[in-house]
Amino acid sequence: QTNLNIILQIKKTSYCKQLKKWYNDTIVDSEQRKVIVAIPTSGSDGRQRLAGIYRYLGENQYWEIQLYRSQNELSDSLIHKSIKDGVDGFIFAMPYSGQTLRALMETGLPVVVMTDAERIDATTPLLRRFFVDNAAIGKAAAHFFQSLGRFETFAYIPDTYCSIWSQERESAFFANLPKRIQRLTFKHSIDAPACRQWPQDHLKEFLLGLPKPAAVFAANDNYAIQIINAARSAGLAVPVQVSVLGVDNDELLTQGIPITLSSIEPDFNEA
Repeated sequence: QTNLNIILQIKKTSYCKQLKKWYNDTIVDSEQRKVIVAIPTSGSDGRQRLAGIYRYLGENQYWEIQLYRSQNELSDSLIHKSIKDGVDGFIFAMPYSGQTLRALMETGLPVVVMTDAERIDATTPLLRRFFVDNAAIGKAAAHFFQSLGRFETFAYIPDTYCSIWSQERESAFFANLPKRIQRLTFKHSIDAPACRQWPQDHLKEFLLGLPKPAAVFAANDNYAIQIINAARSAGLAVPVQVSVLGVDNDELLTQGIPITLSSIEPDFNEA
């Protein structure tokens, strides 16, 4: 059997529409502008954010985009050099330190930040912070599992970074379950969290110890796939014994697994 392939649209922030309104308000002439866009494109969420920006550019051809796809490409020194070279604004969807953001704010240039990594207060009208509604995602996950029937336990698999967005999804997920329901979170120390991979033997041990049937919500599709692989390796039937739900509906990632993954898709493009 395979999971029901359901996509739940979560709409929080109108990236494309709000970018259009804000930049039209702050850059009012038709002169071509240089804008640095730093968005990781390895995941579907980054690609959808970028698609929204490019769709906006299709309607407004006065931007010259300098695109950076990884943190390795974009250093603080490069940012400062870009400012000297006459860049007109920045759009970030990568984790950066509060110090870097404050330095950008001091330039007096428009800055758009689309990441939950550092939530500093917007102290200037030229800074805009856009966040995914992680509470809505966690709530949708809880309602999805409850709609499928009775589970003995509900579990959450976080990301390896202990990120804010992952913690918010976990909190909302458990908060929207009945109080009598057993809740468990996978916890394991890891030497290199940047690898984004939990040790499979520890995942197997965790999954085998869950009362069945178990509903397991993963921080995103990357971790959901790790759960499915660990469950199958442990001899557990997915979704009969372990039902898995991810986030992002990353079709590229899910092509590598033999079953259909249920996933919540935040609407980065239209939303």
